[in-house]
Amino acid sequence: MFDDFRSFIEELGKKGELEKVDGADWDLEIGTITELFAERRGRALLFDGVKGYPKGYRVASNVVMTPRRQRIAFGIPEEMPEVEVIRDWKDKFNRYKPIPPKEVKTGPVMENVLKEEKINILKFPTPKLHEKD
Repeated sequence: MFDDFRSFIEELGKKGELEKVDGADWDLEIGTITELFAERRGRALLFDGVKGYPKGYRVASNVVMTPRRQRIAFGIPEEMPEVEVIRDWKDKFNRYKPIPPKEVKTGPVMENVLKEEKINILKFPTPKLHEKD
């Protein structure tokens, strides 16, 4: 398993499961490329340099679209037969015990906090995936 999403994306890249796309437009282009790769069971996608946004404001798509990437994401051995994967998930769900929430004052989730007039929901690229989005 992974400590964070970035390390998961990095692992997909190492395993040849990631395609990087630079300079795509958030307005239907990211959605169209995502859909084409999904239909063809292509690689996961990492868009950077999204039109109108600074480099580093990235969008990831199709990251768990295939059984192989699902196995990578959840730490399931890639060679495990499909039937065993299903049994393994069933066993995990049966053993699941929720962890009670704990309120904390610090942590990674608090690294980027915007308040009041600094709030801007358009700061991050939000792809228009479908015509009427």
